[in-house]
Amino acid sequence: HIKGLSDSWMDIKNVYLTIPSVSTKFMLKKVFKENNVVLSTSPGCNKIAVSEWVIAMLLRHVRRLNDFVNTTEINEPKPVICNTIYGSRVCVIGKGNIGTEVGKNLIALGAEVIYCTRNYDIYEKIEDKDFVIDCVSENPSTVEMYDKKFFDKLHKRSVFVSVSRAETKNYKDLFTALSKLGYTV
Repeated sequence: HIKGLSDSWMDIKNVYLTIPSVSTKFMLKKVFKENNVVLSTSPGCNKIAVSEWVIAMLLRHVRRLNDFVNTTEINEPKPVICNTIYGSRVCVIGKGNIGTEVGKNLIALGAEVIYCTRNYDIYEKIEDKDFVIDCVSENPSTVEMYDKKFFDKLHKRSVFVSVSRAETKNYKDLFTALSKLGYTV
């Protein structure tokens, strides 16, 4: 049975542990002290890789790559019509290391990017956006912030990409929103 760090961190003893993320709040410093563990985090160290992943997901979507993988014949008018990131309207939620990198790369591809942080009205910012990219860190103000009200405010053609921890989403509300769009969940 393979266990992840969130399942087995209390069993770690006598090591220097470095984690390429900032989300270690589930780990208790007291337990690490008792187990002789030194914890080091590297906020932002994976911002390029995560940003590339977001861009890849958006390109996969707008260029309809799933429709054309392993395809030898295309049964639609030529040239095939695809969308683009260029000129799209994007709201990046979170302006930390990852959100800033994602926004910078989307701007380089010609997207119009706005950021939403805790200081802004999220529902106003996501209105009529082509893409909404979730890059928030988990903290008490972001737990289940993606709920029914949030999903109801998204335009039905909006693409929502999330790279934040699971705790930021209310999955019941997410699945309900997807069901309303005709997806089987």
